[in-house]
Amino acid sequence: MVGAIITDDDKLIMSLTFDGDKEIEKKYFNKLKCILNSEIGIISYVNPTEYENGKDFVLKYV
Repeated sequence: MVGAIITDDDKLIMSLTFDGDKEIEKKYFNKLKCILNSEIGIISYVNPTEYENGKDFVLKYV
């Protein structure tokens, strides 16, 4: 999942949400910076919701 935020000083901040390991994290973080022609970035972590599949998600979070 990719997200975009435009700040009040007209800057674009992109975010990337994925399910993967450190190798995939590094690969896609570098790819995103390359696509955006940016040398800055940060990786932060948020505890994702926990679910087995779509049905389990609905049962837990509805």
